[in-house]
Amino acid sequence: MPYMVAIRTTIDDKSILCGGSLITNSLVLTAARCVSGAAEAEITLENVNIVDIPTLRDITKSYDEELGIVAGWGKARDTDSTTSSVLRSIGTTIIPTLACEIGYLFSISTSQICTSGSNKQNICLGDAGSPLVVNGVQVGIASFGSGFGCEVGLPGVYTRMTSYLTWLYIGIETYGEKS
Repeated sequence: MPYMVAIRTTIDDKSILCGGSLITNSLVLTAARCVSGAAEAEITLENVNIVDIPTLRDITKSYDEELGIVAGWGKARDTDSTTSSVLRSIGTTIIPTLACEIGYLFSISTSQICTSGSNKQNICLGDAGSPLVVNGVQVGIASFGSGFGCEVGLPGVYTRMTSYLTWLYIGIETYGEKS
């Protein structure tokens, strides 16, 4: 995952680890909660390469039943006392919104996308902000998994990239070029 970025911040005296993705030579995309309120952030890049982002023609694509990859430095198991020191990845399947809502018993927004929690593998503590990638294109940003743990089989929930394409392209135009 050459586009992966580790982000370490301190917010309210708590050390936070998140994932992120390199979307231009100078822009990193992550979850807002990973950096909101942080005075500074330490960013680690290795074997840098830029991940593709959806185009405007992808705006109505559901991605249901497509295979994706999510990577991060989050905990591998609920029983782990610390996050991973090595980048880990899992293959996962994007599921319909209704299946996600049944798992959580609450509504999932159209600006979110869900992945199967089958095989008891899912995003976990430390994976927030990590990219969900389908066929080399980032389609989501890790938002949350089950509050009961990452091995309980509930879906992973991500921010849907296509819901924020206008904002994203304005940011790229303003702050850094896509190459």
